[in-house]
Amino acid sequence: MSDAPKTSGMTRLRNYFLTGFVVCAPLAITAYIAWSFIGWVDSWVKPYIPARYSPDTYLPFPVPGFGLIVALILITLIGFLAANIVGRAIVGFGERLLGRMPLVRGIYGSLKQIFETVLSNKGDMFRQVGLVEYPRKGVWSVVFVASEKETEINQKLDQEGDPLIA
Repeated sequence: MSDAPKTSGMTRLRNYFLTGFVVCAPLAITAYIAWSFIGWVDSWVKPYIPARYSPDTYLPFPVPGFGLIVALILITLIGFLAANIVGRAIVGFGERLLGRMPLVRGIYGSLKQIFETVLSNKGDMFRQVGLVEYPRKGVWSVVFVASEKETEINQKLDQEGDPLIA
């Protein structure tokens, strides 16, 4: 005979419901976020598409995602232009211009650094993970090591005897 405890019908129903919820909730949330993102991009891009090019003009129903497709094509075209010599000069001019604006300089520089790091072609960008005691003693934060520590940091850590990487 089986030594497994007997569960009531309500307990099994509750467990089935929770299992179904764990399976369906991430799918539903992902679909909601994707649908919302497509709608948000469409609401920004579609007003700039001439009526003769919009499928909404010719079809009896709206076509969600058309604005997203147009935006992706435009971003790709801008990337193509920016990769050429003339495009690099224009981008460089724009970056120098943004670099002169006090508030914008910090925001743009930070965002550019984040995007370059995340979208970098270097496969070994974050090969090590470390722990740093930050923001206060007893609280540890996970960090991704992007480069070797600098000489000044090496000297300070050697004096204190604290390891930088766990």
